[in-house]
Amino acid sequence: MDLATRLLAAALLAVPARAQTITPLVESGDSVPGVGSVTFIDNIAINATGDWLVEADTDHPDGTADSVLIRNGVLWLREGQALAAPAGASIGSFDSVNLNASAHSGWNFFLDGPPSGFDSGVYYDTSLLIQEGDVVLDPALTPASPYLGFFDVKNNANDQLALIATVDDAAIAASVDQVLVVLDTAGGVLIATDVRWKEGDVLPGQTEGIATFATGPHQSGFNETGDVLFFADLSGDSSVDGVIYLNGTKLA
Repeated sequence: MDLATRLLAAALLAVPARAQTITPLVESGDSVPGVGSVTFIDNIAINATGDWLVEADTDHPDGTADSVLIRNGVLWLREGQALAAPAGASIGSFDSVNLNASAHSGWNFFLDGPPSGFDSGVYYDTSLLIQEGDVVLDPALTPASPYLGFFDVKNNANDQLALIATVDDAAIAASVDQVLVVLDTAGGVLIATDVRWKEGDVLPGQTEGIATFATGPHQSGFNETGDVLFFADLSGDSSVDGVIYLNGTKLA
């Protein structure tokens, strides 16, 4: 071992180990009052102030009412739970799981009750913001263009939500078109819709249009000032047409 390596090893040994505290939040077998016992953890979220949210499956005998969301140790939402809007709707299943700095969530629920074509919606906690079938309220799209569905939703401390949605815009050749949308809300009420990018748009520095956006939960980001990080496939050679952008700036 040379002198530099010995000095590095000595320095590392001299640094005291920092104590770590591990606190289980939800474990298999935990009882969820009125539902059953936890069998599986599906998803988690935590914010900077320590609020947490766990999506879990339980052994409840009804498979349409066995998934739960536990927030800070208390049952909050459950599969099959009735919602105020749209009329007659209940939670069919959960999609995104997140918490902003004030412990509010913005997400997509798949709905039981409404007919096909109207059976999903983007919510602020349990307040409906937009529903499948609603018209996109942004002049960036052809008037009367409807939402067809929603992918992973993210929210920030300013009660903004960012998501990839599918729409049907008559000005875009395909019958299902992807858009990257930011929603401004206030107390669970939608106040503005901003379509940042849509299928066919040419990003700065590119010559090919956007073909699709990546829709996985780890393929985009959204911060407190409303900046959106996203991955897109362009319409060119599939071996070189993937890009990562922060707003309108190419990163890779």
